[in-house]
Amino acid sequence: MKKALKPALIITVLVYLIGSGYMITQLRGELTKFKEVGGSLSTLRNIQAFKNSRGEYDKSVKLTLKNIRDQIKLSFPENPSAADTIRASMTYVFSNSLHLVDEEHSSYFNKTDVFLTKLYKAGLGDEEEKPHLSCGLRAISMRSILNQFDIYSRLVQLYSDSYDSVKGHRVLEVYNPDSNEWEVWDPDYGVTYINVQNGKPVNIMEMVFGNKELINPVGVLGEGWKVTKTDEIRSNYLKALKFEPDSGPKASEFLINGTLFDLEKKFSDGLTFQEWANQYHSQNSARLLVLPGDLSI
Repeated sequence: MKKALKPALIITVLVYLIGSGYMITQLRGELTKFKEVGGSLSTLRNIQAFKNSRGEYDKSVKLTLKNIRDQIKLSFPENPSAADTIRASMTYVFSNSLHLVDEEHSSYFNKTDVFLTKLYKAGLGDEEEKPHLSCGLRAISMRSILNQFDIYSRLVQLYSDSYDSVKGHRVLEVYNPDSNEWEVWDPDYGVTYINVQNGKPVNIMEMVFGNKELINPVGVLGEGWKVTKTDEIRSNYLKALKFEPDSGPKASEFLINGTLFDLEKKFSDGLTFQEWANQYHSQNSARLLVLPGDLSI
């Protein structure tokens, strides 16, 4: 029996395809195929591209990632599921790095080989080697590790309008090959976000456009918003998102929760979010796709 198409996935596909300029007739055809395969066509295309391009790291980085993969395997149960692998990879990054954006962080911000080597040494027990990583570098590290296990993931930037300037938080949305579902994993806080009704990790659309009362973070430090120190995420960041360039809409397209995000607000630099996005995230005009605040996902 075929699975019923989830509202969250329907919205995701509509946004992806409409944002890419499909005509209505093409859209209908794509949605029909989407029902048949049980997953997003853009997901399938991206996974294939991922499989074709995994080996783009230089030799030293490849070796470091292989060593990290072998380290993580030591923590596995006898027959690890995809969820076991994803959780172990997140825990490895969270436990062997520090969230610090300082001079040290800046010194190897664009040097993947440096911070992954430090991560590996920390995993061997050298506390002094723990790299200083931002949410973005932690997400990139986890994604690089998951690549070694042939698990596809994509970077997603969350945005807040709660501060004087535009603030962001980067998470990882992982495609679980066992469940064929997208799942949000946040290595900066060492958590995944669980739907309390079905016990499954939520996807990014559920986080930003769904019922926040149904989401409970669970991770390395325990569970609950306070225990996992994710209160700030719930209060301020689940309002807008942008997929990274290799997946979803174009890099200049943002999905906005029209109920929660104040698009009229002017930040301390005098810019609205639209103006800020135009200036910092696109050579052309950034496109803001404003959706209802509660899609009942």
